[in-house]
Amino acid sequence: MKTENNNLRILSIGSGVIGTTYLWQFAMLGHDAAILVRDSRQAAALYGGFTMNCVDKRGNRRFETTRRFFPAIQTWETAADEYDIVLVSVQRQQADEVLQQVADTFPAAFIVVMQNHWDCRGEVTDILAGCRWIWAFPHMVGGTREAGRIDTILFGDGATRVGLENGQLSDSVRIFLRLLREADLKPKLTRRIEDWIATHYIQQSSGIAVFNKYGSPAAVAGDSARITEMVRIAREGLKVCAMRGMRPWSISPINMLYLPLPLLAWGFKKMLSDPDELAMITGHCQHGADEMAFGFHEVLQTGTAMGLTMDRWKEYLPYVERQEILHDVSLDR
Repeated sequence: MKTENNNLRILSIGSGVIGTTYLWQFAMLGHDAAILVRDSRQAAALYGGFTMNCVDKRGNRRFETTRRFFPAIQTWETAADEYDIVLVSVQRQQADEVLQQVADTFPAAFIVVMQNHWDCRGEVTDILAGCRWIWAFPHMVGGTREAGRIDTILFGDGATRVGLENGQLSDSVRIFLRLLREADLKPKLTRRIEDWIATHYIQQSSGIAVFNKYGSPAAVAGDSARITEMVRIAREGLKVCAMRGMRPWSISPINMLYLPLPLLAWGFKKMLSDPDELAMITGHCQHGADEMAFGFHEVLQTGTAMGLTMDRWKEYLPYVERQEILHDVSLDR
C-alpha cells in the first residue's frame, strides 16, 4: 500500500479543517497528499495552496506556527483510483451522497470515515459494504477556515478514535495506526466506535440549540445556569441513544454528563475558559451550523419515533429553526 519511494498516497475529500489538517500532518512526514473538491472552479481557487495557521498543544505546551501547504488538487472528474488511503470528513448531511461517490470512484482505496454520523451501523455500513474501510474520529482537531486558509488547533488531551475493519485489526488498520502515531495524532482503538460517535453526535446536536438561544458559545461559557440547560438537553438526547441499545453511561467522555449538575457547571466553565477550546467550538458553530441543525432534527425525529416525549428538544426547536432561517439553511428531513 505504498509508492516506490515508500510513501503513502493519501486523498482527502473536501477542503475542510479536519481533512486538511490531517492531510497536512501526513504530508509533513513525506507522504503524497491530494485534496478532492467538487469542480474545476473550486480547484482553481486552491491551486495556490493553503495557509495553515496552527495552534499545537501537544506535548504539554502551546506552540503557534504558520506554514504553507501545497497538496495536489483533484476533482471527481480528474481523480483516478490510485490512492492508498481516502479520508472522508464532510458534513453529516453530505455524508451519504459523498460516501457513495467515494465507494464508486476509489474501490481499491482504504477509506477512513472521519466525521459525525447518527446512523453509523445502517447507512454507512450499507454504502461501504464492498469496500475496505474504518471509522476514525478526529477527537483532537478543530478550527475554522476561509478561502485558502485553515486556522486549526491540535489539542494535546485528545485522540484519534479508531475502529476495526469488520471487527478485525487488519493490515490496513495497522498501517493507518502507524501513520497516526508517526504524525503524533494519538490513535486510540475504540470498541463499539459506532456508539461512541453517535453519543458524541448528541453533544454537538444539543449544544447548537442553547448556543442559538443565547447568541453564541461565549454567551453560555461563563454562565452556570445556561451550562445546566445545555447538559439537561444533552441528557435527554442520550436517552435516545439508550433506546437504540447503546450504553451512554459507560462511554467516555460523554458519561461525564451524568455527574451532578453543579460539578458539571464548574467543569464546563473551567474548560470553556480556555480561549482555544472556546475558539474551536465557536468555529464549529460558524462553519458547521447546518450540520448541527441537521443533527438536532435527526435526534428529535428518532426520539419521537421511538415514543420519547423529547420535551426539552421540542422546547428548543424554535431556536434551531430561527437560526436556519437566518442562515438560509435548507435541510432534507
